[in-house]
Amino acid sequence: MIQERERARTHGYADPIQPDKESTHRCYDTVAYRVLDEIAAGRKAQVMIASHNEDSILRVSSRMAELGIEKSSTDVTFGQLLGMCDHISLTLGQAGYKTYKYLPYGPVDEVVPYLIRRAEENSDVLGATAKESRLILGEVRRRAIGM
Repeated sequence: MIQERERARTHGYADPIQPDKESTHRCYDTVAYRVLDEIAAGRKAQVMIASHNEDSILRVSSRMAELGIEKSSTDVTFGQLLGMCDHISLTLGQAGYKTYKYLPYGPVDEVVPYLIRRAEENSDVLGATAKESRLILGEVRRRAIGM
């Protein structure tokens, strides 16, 4: 974020970073709803909800149902970074939504800053690894014991 703000100053354009996390979520959800409305109206639109925010994903999936957009629609897909919120991706996929995991690749000097930014933006998600660990352990027990 520091680099992007510096780049904006250097090149003379507005700071592209939202002032706080709540503003980021509000903006993201507003844009997602707008695209969903376009899809429901039959206009040529597609969107990938590439978010680690469970609340945003729940809002989008609820809005899809309200608008009559099928879970299996190829116009709406979901995606998360490999290794982050895998329980969300699994749940979405099991429910019938088109879901993808992505893996950034490229020169280290380009990929590492990207991954650092994702980690900064999703610090609350990284703190949720205990939840994900419990889910994984529960699944291992279920498979081992057959419960």
